[in-house]
Amino acid sequence: MKETAPIEWIRNIPKVELHVHLDGSLRMNTILDLYPEDITKEEMEKLVIAPKKCTSSDALGEYLKSFDTTCKIMQTKESLRRISRELCEDAAAENIKYMEVRFAPNQHQVESLALEEVVESVLDGLNDGKKFGIETGLILCCMRHQEPEMSKRITQLAIDFQGKGIAAIDLAGGEIGNPPENHKEAFRMAKEAGMGITIHAGEVCCPENIERSIDMGATRIGHGLHLTEDLYDIVKAKEIALELCPTSNVQMGIEDFKSHPLKRFFDNGIPVTINTDNRLVSNTTLTNEIYQMANAHNLSQEDIGQIILNSVKSSFMDRDKKNKLLGQFKE
Repeated sequence: MKETAPIEWIRNIPKVELHVHLDGSLRMNTILDLYPEDITKEEMEKLVIAPKKCTSSDALGEYLKSFDTTCKIMQTKESLRRISRELCEDAAAENIKYMEVRFAPNQHQVESLALEEVVESVLDGLNDGKKFGIETGLILCCMRHQEPEMSKRITQLAIDFQGKGIAAIDLAGGEIGNPPENHKEAFRMAKEAGMGITIHAGEVCCPENIERSIDMGATRIGHGLHLTEDLYDIVKAKEIALELCPTSNVQMGIEDFKSHPLKRFFDNGIPVTINTDNRLVSNTTLTNEIYQMANAHNLSQEDIGQIILNSVKSSFMDRDKKNKLLGQFKE
């Protein structure tokens, strides 16, 4: 039997995170500090930490309710910058060396911030976070339920900030009834501009959405739990990485950590990565996510090292930085 990894070893090794939502990864104390109403910590936890099992027919929708509260306090330049900086500090504390943070800028315009101001504020916070020894890239999310014109606007925004900290664009939100091809024009723009592309697909249903997303230029798939064997060869041939987020996957449909398909994908040569999705909403850390998978699937230290190297190789950082980080991590 392979030797599994102690949690302290996992915490101390250098790591990379590719799939973390800014508006799902706030500090509890920050929410309480910025929230406009008096509320206890216990009351706030009920609002922002999703159930261990979402039991409604729309599990994703139940999970996403937490964002109504977090987004409420992320409507000023100051709060966006602070929350971005604090996320960097929290990630660096568990030796994450590179992190790609994602969010939908148009969810943060209640107080009339321009989209450009929203993005600049988050980039400022991520740049502040460099003092903790962590590098970052920002991914802008288009939302499935919104009009395709808004997706084109967000994509153009990403193109305008290309080279200034933007790593890629994403398509997120409710998957059922919202096929990715509704937004194909936005992703055509991104592809032509040489932007990185990742798309949430196959999270709660619909393996066909994974194939459609790859056709639209995605080189990474957010979650991809419903990847079927007939797509394995396509995913492997194109080196499409899966951004797996074990705790949130269990919250929204996977029975438990032992039932998670990560090991099956890994054993079949599919580039898998492990991520938090939402540190607050799923009440987790990257150390915890890796540890849970190591225990559930008897992953060795070598297996974990390979999964972390998958994250480096699949990241949207430029080639020189990627090669430098690969060399450091291999050591």
